[in-house]
Amino acid sequence: MNIIDEKVIEKKNELLNIMEDLNFILKTIKKDIVLKEIKDRINEPYTFMIVGEVNSGKSSFVNALLKSKDLAKVSPQTCTDKINVIEFSEQSYEKELLDKYIKYIGRPYEILKNIRIVDTPGTNSMIAEHEEITESFIPNADLIIFIFPANNIEAGSAWKFFEKIVKKYQKNIIIVLTMKDIAKEEQIKINYENAKIRAKDKGKETPIFITSSDMEFENNKDSGFEEIRKFILDTVTGSKKEFGKLESSANQIKAFLLEIKEDLYKKKKNLIEQKDIIDIINKNIEISKKNSLNEVELWIKIILENYRNISKKVKIKLEEEITLWKLLKRSFSKKENLRVLEDEIKNLFINELLNSTKEISSERSVKFIDNIKSMLIKNLEELKKIEKSVDLKNIYYEFGEQRKKLIENTINKIDEYIKNEKFMDLIKEEKLKSINSTVFSGTGLSVLGIILMASTQISIFDITGGIITGLGVATGTLFAAFKKNKIVKKIEKKFDEGEELIKNNLESNLYGVVELIYNDIATLFSEFEANIITENEKLEELDKALNRYLKKLNEYIKTLGG
Repeated sequence: MNIIDEKVIEKKNELLNIMEDLNFILKTIKKDIVLKEIKDRINEPYTFMIVGEVNSGKSSFVNALLKSKDLAKVSPQTCTDKINVIEFSEQSYEKELLDKYIKYIGRPYEILKNIRIVDTPGTNSMIAEHEEITESFIPNADLIIFIFPANNIEAGSAWKFFEKIVKKYQKNIIIVLTMKDIAKEEQIKINYENAKIRAKDKGKETPIFITSSDMEFENNKDSGFEEIRKFILDTVTGSKKEFGKLESSANQIKAFLLEIKEDLYKKKKNLIEQKDIIDIINKNIEISKKNSLNEVELWIKIILENYRNISKKVKIKLEEEITLWKLLKRSFSKKENLRVLEDEIKNLFINELLNSTKEISSERSVKFIDNIKSMLIKNLEELKKIEKSVDLKNIYYEFGEQRKKLIENTINKIDEYIKNEKFMDLIKEEKLKSINSTVFSGTGLSVLGIILMASTQISIFDITGGIITGLGVATGTLFAAFKKNKIVKKIEKKFDEGEELIKNNLESNLYGVVELIYNDIATLFSEFEANIITENEKLEELDKALNRYLKKLNEYIKTLGG
């Protein structure tokens, strides 16, 4: 009979495989350390501690129990000077740590993958350091085996150590009377009863077994080892007890995953709150852009209304001047000749239109810029709300860190935008390339005013060319007085064409400015929003993966009978 249940090994490996797969996921969120601790505990071999006096048959017992003659050396020297920890290793080794009282012995025996032997020095040869180090192994010991020769249990040092362990630790303990093949039957009976009494007197009723290592290696069924192996299977290594341990480990992993899921829920909730703030920011940008477009529309309406009023003044002036008497008078006057009339009309139209346009642009530019600044200030406050709520805990820490930096950078950019009107610099770069802005230097106009003035000026020069040409025809002959209505209508048509030209130029430039500004502002927040979306996708992926493993663990627990 083996002392390790094959079903236990099979179920243990099944859980370890689940954990191995799960580890890849938990590593990405720096949560693999907890899983490693659980895995180490599951992989921890059963620790059997062997206690007895020198020459009590401890090493022979270990070899017979684990069915390997060479596992523990049968030699008094092996047991008297050191604590020998016998464990599994692919390559045989014997090494001592800095602590001179412990020797680690590695052997490539399959049984040692599941059982580790702590072979203590003889209790009658223990020094203070031996006892202290031996005690350090007791908390992790699954079974403590006290060895007495079947023909002599009068080992005071062993019973003293037995009493100490019983009082201080709650551990599985058995007593083994060895070398029964060389003891008399009467001796065995007496010592068996005495051992029971002594164990009880020391505080613990303990199972007692009678064995012979030599008989075990001779395959003698009366060696007593089958009874010990059965006891170990039933109480220490068997499926009944070990399945409970595996179920406990599986439940521990489940609890850990549920804890992560709870954290995920909080993070997703936090992301939703941040996304809501981003939606508010985008809404603010949308409203501000709509206001800016309305402002541009109103701006153009005011300028065109102003254009129509000035055109009307020019038309009235022309109607007053294109009379037979006034044309005759001007044709003979040196100071108020026909050329002067052309200049008067030209100045009235151009100067008054440009000056009034300048006033309009000064007033409306301030409102346009204030609208953008107001939106940026609002969004700045919203961003500061997010900054306070950014979660920098372990799960996808890099996203939180990245978002925190993005927020800081965005806040700094917006501050600069507001203080230095950076969006105006953008317009200068993009919209004033084809405009000779030096013409307007010293006018006190903003960038927007320059664009507006330039758009109007270009249109005016196109218009005035046609109007003055028409006026030249009109004033070039006295007969023009008799064609007054026709000439005025022709000039009115020119004014109408000019209005359309100004409108097109203004719309093209000013609406273009709005798109330019708001596209640039949108880029301030787009990376931040993308970061939130990406993290949310990662969290959803992780949540689905955790659900899969929770399902696997539940199914695994069912197979254990849990």
